[in-house]
Amino acid sequence: MAKGLKNRIGEVISDDLDSLLEAREELVKSNSSYAQRQLEKSKKRLLNTKKVSMEEIEKVCKLQEELTKLEQMQEQEFEARQEISQPN
Repeated sequence: MAKGLKNRIGEVISDDLDSLLEAREELVKSNSSYAQRQLEKSKKRLLNTKKVSMEEIEKVCKLQEELTKLEQMQEQEFEARQEISQPN
């Protein structure tokens, strides 16, 4: 989905999309107020282009959240397997 949006909005604006996705990932990982502010700034910049709707932004953010959570789960499973396989 993000790739499709990037193709439609152009290279310059895709930087804002990258910033949005990075901020969303950081917000999921750390729940920091800084990441929340960055996310809101990125949303505003994208909306101001008039090339992306709030619905599309929210959908991409939701997908990024799901991806980040899956990556975290995968990391935790990997670490758990490492602990089990290491002799004491």
